[in-house]
Amino acid sequence: MNFIDLLKTPWRKFYWWNKTRINPLINRRLVAKYVSQKPILNLELGSPRRPELEDWVFSDINGNGDIKMDFTKPLLFPDNSVDRIYSSHIFEHFSYPNPMMGFLKECRRILKKGGEFSIAVPNARLFLDAYYSPDDFDQEKFCNWDVGLSYKTPIDFVNFIAYMGDEHRHLFDIDGLVSILNEAGFEATTQREFDASIDLEFRRHESIYATAKK
Repeated sequence: MNFIDLLKTPWRKFYWWNKTRINPLINRRLVAKYVSQKPILNLELGSPRRPELEDWVFSDINGNGDIKMDFTKPLLFPDNSVDRIYSSHIFEHFSYPNPMMGFLKECRRILKKGGEFSIAVPNARLFLDAYYSPDDFDQEKFCNWDVGLSYKTPIDFVNFIAYMGDEHRHLFDIDGLVSILNEAGFEATTQREFDASIDLEFRRHESIYATAKK
């Protein structure tokens, strides 16, 4: 590393610290604005802004959404303030019971009575079935991230979805997903089909979907 690179290193660290840090004052102002100005408040968790959903508010810790939130801490919105919450491929990154259950209960808290929680998570059953029937499994289609596995034996199909390079913390099938949502206090929890108006097409082949009400 040359002298110029040495000078740049602290600034790089500062840039990434500043990009990901959460500013409580800014967040309080943003939440107050969204709650007061949006008669219908829709919130997507863990996503950058999506131009096709222009009326939604997006939360992303990396600073690419409308508001930065740490989902291991209480959510910033007041009780009964959000009409709809959507989450795609976020909850598999949280350990059960904690912090997953705390996060789900916070989602329920901020929803209005009758508000909807809609969720998409990876379908672990696809990979468990692949362990028993590897010849019927499309590895290229489903194991589409490089996480360092060799796939010399079918157990690596399970390792792929279970660990995802140390990113995943929980496996879901539809029964498990519904059970956890019910445990968090949601009602009318049910499996749903892919919804092209909100779900991501590139996740469709590997996902299961559910909705629940407060």
